[in-house]
Amino acid sequence: MLFKELPSSLKRRLTSDDFEYFDDRISKHIYDSPWRPEFDEFSYDVIAQLMHEFVVDRKDNEIETDNDPEYGVIYNEESLDKVFEMYWELIPFLEKHYKDMIYARWKVKGRSR
Repeated sequence: MLFKELPSSLKRRLTSDDFEYFDDRISKHIYDSPWRPEFDEFSYDVIAQLMHEFVVDRKDNEIETDNDPEYGVIYNEESLDKVFEMYWELIPFLEKHYKDMIYARWKVKGRSR
C-alpha cells in the first residue's frame, strides 16, 4: 500500500526487501528515540533515524567514495548528501504509514515521564 503512494523516482529504487527492512526496524527506533513533548517532532526523529540507518546499511552502494590518506575509503560528502536527499523524500510516507504505531509508543513514553 505504501508503495502505491510513492513518487516514480523512489518506486524505481526501492525493493520489497527495503520495505521489510523498515518493518523490521521501526519498533527499535520507536523504543530507542528519546521522548519529545510534541508528537510531530518525536515521529520525525524516529523516521529520520530509521532513514539514516537505511541509507547507510542498504543504499551505501549508491554513495560515491573517496580515498583519504588518513582514514582510507570515505564517503564523498556531496554524493552522500545527494543520496540522503533522494531517500529523505520517503519520510512523509513512512510517518503516515507508521503513525499509529509511533503515536501509541509516544503516549506511553509521555505517561511514564
